[in-house]
Amino acid sequence: MVSLRVKILTLLGFIGYCSIRVNALELSNFHDHESLSNKLQELHSQHPNLVNIYSLEEKTVSGRYLQVIQLGPHAGKSRPLLTPMVKYVANMHGNEVIGREMLLALAEYLVSEYSQGNPRITHLLDTIDLHLLPTANPDGFARSVKGVCRGYSHDSGRTNDNGVDLNRNFPDWDLVGAPEEVIFDGREPETRAIMRWILDNPFVLSINFHDGAVVANYPYDDSRSQSNGPSLTPDNEFFKHLALVYARNHGFMYKGSGLCESDSFPNGITNGADWYIVKGGLQDFNYLFSNCFEITLELSCCKYPHEENLAREWSANRESLLAYLEQAHSGIKGVILDKEENPVSGAKVHVKVSRAAPAMIDIKSYLVPALVINLLFSINGGECSPWFGHYHGFEGLYNQMVRLSQNFPDLAELYELSERTVEGRPLMVLHMGQNVKSQRPILRPMVKFVANIHGNEVVGRELLLALAQYLLNEYSLGQNDRIRFILDQTDMHFLISANPDGFEQAVPGTCSDTINKGRNNANDQDLNRDFPQVQNGQFEVNPKERIFDNRQPETRAIMEWILTNPFVFSLSFHDGAVVANYPFDMHLDAKSNPSRENRISKTPDHELFQKLALRYSKNHQTMHQGTGLCRNDTFPNGITNGADWYEVRGGMQDFNYLFSNCLELTIELSCCKYPMPAQSELTQEWNRNINSLLSSLEAVHLGVKGRVFCRNIQYGTVTPLVNALAWIQVFQNDKLVSVTTRGEYWRLLPPGFHWIRAFQQRADSFQIVTSPWIMIKIDWNETPKPSQIVNFILEVYP
Repeated sequence: MVSLRVKILTLLGFIGYCSIRVNALELSNFHDHESLSNKLQELHSQHPNLVNIYSLEEKTVSGRYLQVIQLGPHAGKSRPLLTPMVKYVANMHGNEVIGREMLLALAEYLVSEYSQGNPRITHLLDTIDLHLLPTANPDGFARSVKGVCRGYSHDSGRTNDNGVDLNRNFPDWDLVGAPEEVIFDGREPETRAIMRWILDNPFVLSINFHDGAVVANYPYDDSRSQSNGPSLTPDNEFFKHLALVYARNHGFMYKGSGLCESDSFPNGITNGADWYIVKGGLQDFNYLFSNCFEITLELSCCKYPHEENLAREWSANRESLLAYLEQAHSGIKGVILDKEENPVSGAKVHVKVSRAAPAMIDIKSYLVPALVINLLFSINGGECSPWFGHYHGFEGLYNQMVRLSQNFPDLAELYELSERTVEGRPLMVLHMGQNVKSQRPILRPMVKFVANIHGNEVVGRELLLALAQYLLNEYSLGQNDRIRFILDQTDMHFLISANPDGFEQAVPGTCSDTINKGRNNANDQDLNRDFPQVQNGQFEVNPKERIFDNRQPETRAIMEWILTNPFVFSLSFHDGAVVANYPFDMHLDAKSNPSRENRISKTPDHELFQKLALRYSKNHQTMHQGTGLCRNDTFPNGITNGADWYEVRGGMQDFNYLFSNCLELTIELSCCKYPMPAQSELTQEWNRNINSLLSSLEAVHLGVKGRVFCRNIQYGTVTPLVNALAWIQVFQNDKLVSVTTRGEYWRLLPPGFHWIRAFQQRADSFQIVTSPWIMIKIDWNETPKPSQIVNFILEVYP
């Protein structure tokens, strides 16, 4: 899932009743096609900054234009972002004419009131992009006869000039999802023009005006069963609300009965199919093929009454027309952006309705913006799971990392390790932190996360990609203090796949080692058995400069990466169990354990490693349980010493500790190595691990850090120790931490009191120069904060 940001503007709906000023409108006659066109041009010439007239892309069968009135201060200009589009369509049946005149009257009323400063109308036109199509069937209107209240034949003017009922000519259920060329095929020109208009514009709300009854009709008009009875959309409650807004604000529609012969519509509304079935109607097309919600308004018992009825109809409908327009602000709206703040075209928004929450808020005021909410993944107002649609192959993974580095250029960059894989794939690292392209600030600690060193153990690979997206998105939103601390204070390096060749061979759904395809690299070597070891208490190779000999290219690349960067803390992600594993993985002295039986193999930092492992497991949703997670595995508190579980010789975890300053844990994430289906399994793993992952990034600050300086006794000058060997020693701990070429050090320590010092062995004299011992107290606080700083000064003679 493209990790995406959604800016949502919530608006309170619906509107209360407000008094309006009634202008004297010319409602004395019906407009034929020529006079209608003239009226539109007159409106434009009188209000050029409020009215734009345009035509749909196809003419009618007889060559008449389908003309639209666009209203508002942005008419004819680029629509302002987040301004909802509304359309009113009339006279689709040529002999149903009231809506045609109502739309002309509405246009004239709106521009007149706007010009006179009516606050309600000003708000409407400033915040809505309104489009009125007074006649969708001018050819039919030309054949219609005034005073004829019924009529369904071609001669009555109901149909277009090909004799086709346009409100039976739209695609229906059976063509949802079909290509455009299919849904347009065989349609009437008027139908095609309206379809194209709807599909090319993000209309939100619509009315289709008819005559022959007095009722507000809502979808569906058609029924899959083709039998009379309610046919309800997923948005049935909102459609009923829309219909009621019109009916209740109407002069008499709300009465529901006694208006037209024997019609009876409770509250003046009806579901279309529950009245009678219409297949191929415009109302259902809007809902099925676009984002637009349309209802059908039957305005008059008589389809083509005499002119004296127009004033009455305007008086009855005016408030409903306005109140319905205001519903364009009901609910939510927003912009879906990528991480570079570019709009994302074609994204889909899914809404899950909670019946526990109120659907509407009834207020007696105009609609006003209430709240802006920035959401990363969903609409519940909290942090949510990213979307895991599938596992990323090498190309997809690489492209995702490139996009992150391009979309967040100040926070992320991508670089390649020194060697490529056996099959020539680059080992790509995503580097993240504040001002990431600048030199690392002094004393900012480096942390690395490594996944997929066994190519068929894949969960960590996807979690690291999702974690990177999450961190960068949250930081860019600027509202998550925890994430801001991590990126401001930490230099992070994610090697998302250490064995991409193996991954390409792995088999989805493989859970155990019975099918090991993809575990090893392309030379069939287990990379997590390929690192230098210690034999009988001695390093495997001597001199150490030859440790790169006979290694796999992936191993050499990772070794060089570790040895040339002062990483402080690291996680390596595996699958096949659920446990946090800490060093040593091997027994350093084989003579003391000739049978190589499983037993604890402690580092000098055994207590620290236990607490770091517990930090991961206790922040995990289930790992801390320790039993009942995978087969018969039992790991008290969800942690284990590596050698006490089973011995691994040549592993990366021990290499970090023995050959560098870096402390690494191995995290087994999932019982299944390559779990399927991806969406549910990875979402579950994300939810289980996210707090542990963040807690581990914060763990690099649990200890002490500082710089080592030299004081020249002869001259009294104090300068940073640069490009010289020095170490930090913890009392009664054999693990020495070397100082960087800039004189920095970091030393992770468990809570409590510790004595530490710095020392240097002078290469020219073999003199050992030490600082005094300093006692420090380490606290592991709930709220993360930078490590305390303790600097040392070594006194040296020139």
